[in-house]
Amino acid sequence: MITLIEILSTENLNISYGIIHAVKNLTLHIPVASIVTIIGSNGAGKSSTLNAISGAIKSQGTIFFENSNINGTSSYKINQKGIVLVPEGRKIFPNLTVKENLILGAYHQKNYTQDIHKMYDLFPRLRERQKQLGGTLSGGEQQMLAIARGLMSDPKLLMLDEPSLGLAPLIVKELFEIIKTLNKRGLSILLVEQNALNALAISDYAYVLENGEKVLEGPSKKLISDEKIKKAYLGM
Repeated sequence: MITLIEILSTENLNISYGIIHAVKNLTLHIPVASIVTIIGSNGAGKSSTLNAISGAIKSQGTIFFENSNINGTSSYKINQKGIVLVPEGRKIFPNLTVKENLILGAYHQKNYTQDIHKMYDLFPRLRERQKQLGGTLSGGEQQMLAIARGLMSDPKLLMLDEPSLGLAPLIVKELFEIIKTLNKRGLSILLVEQNALNALAISDYAYVLENGEKVLEGPSKKLISDEKIKKAYLGM
């Protein structure tokens, strides 16, 4: 059995909204069982990149997942292949219970009871609130539910779009510990974060986008000590 070096890569990825060229000739490489982060300011093209990979928006270029070009494939089929996007803003179902949200995350799984208990083990607070409506949860609990719902489809690549947005520092710390735990279990993770310090601290490799273009890339430990990165994104 041949082990894949990369689970996903893009080549010359271009995304446009009318006359706005949001992402320009972007090439990324996501190794198996790694955490790769994309950092950049608002409007840099980070979320657009994740949306294109998930099939939510159209793009030009190639998106290779396990050596097959999936660009142009429906988002439903991309999810079935093993790519899950946890979108910015959580987007849980507020009028459904925690358990019902989790069940919807497993819509193409036949047996999900065991997976639900795995999510409760990973996120004990969700077990406590399994009968509670999603809309009544705190922001941190909703983010946990959004991630758990994504994990219910047993993804090979988990993409997280701004998971720490609007959350208290203690909750952010807890979430990032969970992300590290998932990665240690072998899950490949592509992380978009405005909290660059936290993202670089837990990731293996990082890409920096500005105005839709890749301006810098490298091992996260190296970028975290880069003077330009410190000034532009770490507030140092």
